[in-house]
Amino acid sequence: MEVKEEKKSEGKGEEKKKKTVTETVWQWELINEQKAIWLRNKEDVTEEEYISFYKSLTKGTEEPLAHTHVKAEGDIEFKAVLYVPSTMPYDLFENYYGRSKAIRLYVKRVLITEEFEELMPRYLNFVKGVLDSDDLPLNVNREQLQQQKVLKVITKKMVRSALKMLEGLAKNETEPENEKDEDDDDEDKAKNVTKSVNATKAETNKTVNETGKYEKFWHNFGKNIKLGVIEDSANRNVLSKLLRFYSTKRMDKMTSLDEYIARKKEKQDVIYYMAGDNKETLFKSPLIQKLKNHDIEVLLLDDSIDEYCMNSLAEYEKLRIQNAAKGDVKFFEDTEADKAREKRKQKKLQEMYKPLTDWWTKHLAKKVERVEVATRLTESPCAVSTSEYGYSANMEKISRAQAFANKNQAGNYLTARKTLEINPGHPIIKKLLEKVKEAGAAEPEESVAEFTDVLFDTAMLNSGFSMEDPSTYFEKMEHIVRKGFNVADNEKVEEPYVNITEEGTTPILILG
Repeated sequence: MEVKEEKKSEGKGEEKKKKTVTETVWQWELINEQKAIWLRNKEDVTEEEYISFYKSLTKGTEEPLAHTHVKAEGDIEFKAVLYVPSTMPYDLFENYYGRSKAIRLYVKRVLITEEFEELMPRYLNFVKGVLDSDDLPLNVNREQLQQQKVLKVITKKMVRSALKMLEGLAKNETEPENEKDEDDDDEDKAKNVTKSVNATKAETNKTVNETGKYEKFWHNFGKNIKLGVIEDSANRNVLSKLLRFYSTKRMDKMTSLDEYIARKKEKQDVIYYMAGDNKETLFKSPLIQKLKNHDIEVLLLDDSIDEYCMNSLAEYEKLRIQNAAKGDVKFFEDTEADKAREKRKQKKLQEMYKPLTDWWTKHLAKKVERVEVATRLTESPCAVSTSEYGYSANMEKISRAQAFANKNQAGNYLTARKTLEINPGHPIIKKLLEKVKEAGAAEPEESVAEFTDVLFDTAMLNSGFSMEDPSTYFEKMEHIVRKGFNVADNEKVEEPYVNITEEGTTPILILG
């Protein structure tokens, strides 16, 4: 309300009296500027309105990476607007198993709750938005919500819509078409698709050429997708298409599993991967040397959760997923004759190196299950692998780092499944075979045992395993270095004599 004062004159002549008249003027200010855009048709909502609503929803200034307008029709009807944030919250995983505040639940335009985690699975806790349903009772409470069968159907459709939105983001596409029941006829689906395409044609032209959005999404929320592959078996196939990894053929940019399949060899029926700390170290791993030489691509998994994700996936598009550090590897020779020739060659090599493999297996005792001639090594003298069903080096490292891990039991369980693979073409391995043959039934000279111990420990490190006894390894390395520099083993460490001269002059260092 605004009060205005206006003075008016009365009377005649020089002596005029003035009277004050008060007028009341009403001015209205719209406080709630945000309308319920989820109730409107998506064709009538502009991009600016979607962005403005997102900012009011999150109380922030950043724009979302993607959004989708959901209108479910059929037995269960609801409307929703979902968003993918452009930044990762600092506490995204601190309260992963707690209540999610990402989705607001409305019933007949009345806000029911902002903390109801059953609306979306935990791995989609980053998705923000609103949902409005007329099928739920207005006086519903949290306990009743958990028992509502309608809610399970709504959740299923919400997850499907959110994953479609992420698929569209991965393809630089716009939001998916309206959600419909699975039993809708083909004619209705075709009409909805045509309507959606025509309505968003202008928006598609604006966004289809945008690049880098999915890379930004993956950097912020890629771990959530991997958790989804582990936790959500119903949507695992859809989630697997969203996965991105580095590979031996693409070290500078991440690749999808579909892109891997497009580049694979014609007869290749396995997707190979290698897990570890960083992609540069994995690229140099001796366990994938021959795979790279045969032009077989290997995915490089450098996140601690990646191997759990791949173990849950097991296969993709009828291709088996295998850890290149576990079990045997195939090189997909072109003909059966090549395979038979390689098999005969491997059998001959095993017979040739049997004295060395038998002695080395006995010498290492419980550290390895066996020593065998490798088929995967080209440059390194030896490497350590595990059985197909045992722990890999990366999984062993993760298991040992867990707070409640029983290190004694874990160590005995894991070491029994290691295999030392030797490269029959390497000059060091050839020399070791000669030394073992010369010794015959007797033990080889002490230096042979020392060298093989150092080779094994180095192979453990090079294959991604942790060093069990670093001090002993260093002592053996020091002994070898002393021999290389002709320094006697009994030559002790002595404090060097330093001649302290006057200030400003150069000190004289006297050794010995």
